[in-house]
Amino acid sequence: MLTFRKADVSDTDSIAAVENECFEKPYSRQMIQRDLQLPFAVYFVAQDGGQVVGYGGFWQVADECHIISIAVCERYRLQGVGSSLLCQIRAEAEKMGLVMMLLEVRKSNAAARRLYEKHGFTQCGIRKKYYENDEDALLMNASLLKEGLQ
Repeated sequence: MLTFRKADVSDTDSIAAVENECFEKPYSRQMIQRDLQLPFAVYFVAQDGGQVVGYGGFWQVADECHIISIAVCERYRLQGVGSSLLCQIRAEAEKMGLVMMLLEVRKSNAAARRLYEKHGFTQCGIRKKYYENDEDALLMNASLLKEGLQ
């Protein structure tokens, strides 16, 4: 059964393992450990029987939630894990009183773009040659303000 909880520094190795499985250029173990200790960073892990199978995290930047990463092990994809992690992030950001979620996503990552669009994100810009292979990033955002308060 899948469970979700806030991550802490003890999850460094598990998150690094997910990173290594999911990304061509993963964040290093040291980068992950440092990020988990930042006072403005919030991360969640998805677990199956105690094993971390996905994670998602954001930084609070002023009144915005800047999503750093959402990653799910391949065998758990298309099962709602990424969507649930995004819901965890949204709920925490709302609890913190943040007003906007923001992220960058590879232009070629159609699956991630569909996930974000399903959760109300829209494209608001392009970061040219953002990634190491000169691929553009799409800048996407979603409001956290309740209807009528905007």
